[in-house]
Order: sequence, then structure tokens, then C-alpha cells
Amino acid sequence: MGFTQAFGYQLFIADATSARDTHPTASTGMTELLNCSDAGLVVKSKTQQVIDYSSNAGFAKSIVTGQSYELTVAVNLDPRDDGYQLLKEASRTAVEGSYIKWYRVSPLAGGTTAEIHSGIASVQDFKEAIQAGGIAACTFVLAGYDGFTYTPAT
Repeated sequence: MGFTQAFGYQLFIADATSARDTHPTASTGMTELLNCSDAGLVVKSKTQQVIDYSSNAGFAKSIVTGQSYELTVAVNLDPRDDGYQLLKEASRTAVEGSYIKWYRVSPLAGGTTAEIHSGIASVQDFKEAIQAGGIAACTFVLAGYDGFTYTPAT
């Protein structure tokens, strides 16, 4: 059993032509988001509680009826970074229907191939934190459109 340190993750992004654009299968032609300090994937489930004749002692059964996902992303702010500029513009034009492609590479810990996640998302909840005396940072949410693609590490 091995554990993965939270170092070496890479997040690549590019403009998507539409919400139905194909998921990227490689980072070629995409822009790496530099200075990234968090790119956690959160999968949310919508459930329905059910009790039926086969329920054990009246305990409800929880049935998943839908799912959604988002990536919560944080970066140390560099306004010259191409990835930051792409995301800020996608956030500014999100209401006009702009989407991005994303491709996240998890670090390889002694295996042959890295774990890969990719998909299409809109940029939401864009926030810059520029508190005096601190490191300027930026956070945002990549809200997934439809499902994401997952390739396990080997």
C-alpha cells in the first residue's frame, strides 16, 4: 500500500468549442495552470430515500438518482500566467455559455501510468484574495458539464 503526497499534480485547461466538446485525452495543445495549490475533485450524489417491504427493520434505503461533479481549484496568483488569464476570461463570459476543457494528471507513485481525469466545465465562483501582507491567491470552481472521464493509474 502506498500513499500519494499532494505534490506533482498538474491541471491543464483549454477553451472548449461547446458544452458537448470531446473530453481531452492528452495535455497536448492545452495550457498548464501554473502555481496550482489545490485541484480536488468532488463528486456529489442526489439520492432518494426508499422504504419498501424488504427494508430491514424499517431502515431506509438510499438510492442514487443523479450525480454531478466539480473541481475546487486554488492557485497562487500570477496575473501573467496564461492559465489564469484563460480561466478569468471563461469566468467573465460564463453566462454567455463559455466552457473549458480540463485535464488533471495525478502524480505517479511507483507505477507505470498516472491517474487521469478530464472533462468539460464552466468556471464558477471566481475569487481573488489579495490581502495585504499575504500571498495573492485565486480560487474558483470548475463545475462539470455531464460526466467526466477517468483513467486509473497502473
